[in-house]
Amino acid sequence: MNSVFVDSETDGLYGRFLSIAAIVTDESGNEQDLFYGTIRNPGSLISSEWVKENVQPYLHDPVRSDDELYETEDELIEAFYLFFRRFHGCDVIADVPHPVESRLFLKIVERDPYNRMSVAPFPLMDLSSMLYAKGINPHIDRNSLVDCKDLRKHNALDDVRMGIRVWRKYIKTDSNTKERNI
Repeated sequence: MNSVFVDSETDGLYGRFLSIAAIVTDESGNEQDLFYGTIRNPGSLISSEWVKENVQPYLHDPVRSDDELYETEDELIEAFYLFFRRFHGCDVIADVPHPVESRLFLKIVERDPYNRMSVAPFPLMDLSSMLYAKGINPHIDRNSLVDCKDLRKHNALDDVRMGIRVWRKYIKTDSNTKERNI
């Protein structure tokens, strides 16, 4: 079964969405499709000093230019929804999904509850909880778990790629077994 790994950057944990990334992988964690969208001019939307210093510099990268630009948060969220709905039924994984990614899916459903309620992921799986279940401190810097020198921290697309690397190394290694001791 395919998996969809998701990450978002917001203006603080409860602020506006500035970027959304998702990578669809096959069962081995190989990239099949991706979405990466950002707000075109996020500067005026950002009130958090931490976000200004740690996220804003990494939202756009003209060298990589793998992002789509949107004028508003609503356009960004709707574009992500149109991408995501194609993968209904896939496992959906985010690293520490509350409150940011859980709010993203809530906003998607609230736009059209009748038609979108069944598209929202259930369960929304949490990579940090999976690490905890394997005896790894969920607060550990992911850079210490996998090689991420080529990735930008607090860039949604790179954070998704880091999550996939962690998942492949620590979670996927034993998920091929058909029987599990419960």
